[in-house]
Amino acid sequence: YKTFPEVFKNGGHVDAISSLSKRCIISMAAFCQALAGCNSKLDIFQRASRETLHGVVPDDSENPYKRTFPRQEFPVQGQPSSASTPAAGKMPFVDMFYKDVSLINWEPRKVQSTLNRFYTSLPNIGYEGIMGEPYTPEELYVQWESSNAGAYRGFWSGRLRMIPILEDILDKAEAVISGRSHGVASLRFGHDSYLGPLTVLLGLDGSSTVPANPDDFKSVYQNYRTGMAGNIQLVFYKSKKPGKDILVKALLCGEEV
Repeated sequence: YKTFPEVFKNGGHVDAISSLSKRCIISMAAFCQALAGCNSKLDIFQRASRETLHGVVPDDSENPYKRTFPRQEFPVQGQPSSASTPAAGKMPFVDMFYKDVSLINWEPRKVQSTLNRFYTSLPNIGYEGIMGEPYTPEELYVQWESSNAGAYRGFWSGRLRMIPILEDILDKAEAVISGRSHGVASLRFGHDSYLGPLTVLLGLDGSSTVPANPDDFKSVYQNYRTGMAGNIQLVFYKSKKPGKDILVKALLCGEEV
């Protein structure tokens, strides 16, 4: 609202849809309540419905319009070169919590990966350091580059599942551009597991074109930009002169891409 005041200054209709997940519905309600507090002239309509799942979680089992899309094979083999360093094989949390690795029900690397995610989340909730400092900054970077490469592979291969979301974005934009709709904003509240592949489908920061060298994956995609509470914004600009192209600005977590 503060970054693009001209979009909302005259009020107008805002359409918001959410997945059927309770936490997404609550996020949508909180966001829209804050937006309504900025301008009482906004008419905000919120929905968490099977009818709108195609626009936010299209492969949900309850989506009546669910379609199947092929999963494409990732075109580049191999891992980033850092994956072959000693830091990549380090499992400090397994060593910290288990005296006998054979007693672990899970594969040890899965245990390590899970605890890594917990460890790297601690600064977000004010508990940084509670699990010690098992990594140097360089070792943390190696761990991240490996997880980032895995996320990029999976999201690139599954990006076509996001086509219904893109179609919904295009349909709602075209309705406004053609004058069939007077909406000023269309909002979607979903999940990071959809934000990541949608980012790749849109090709934000060149992420749809896979670099030939795995060391360059991190240059086109960074998984920390598509985590929970991440967002994509597409802002449309219409010229005051008739017949001019509609311009679109894309932002990822508020940064232009």
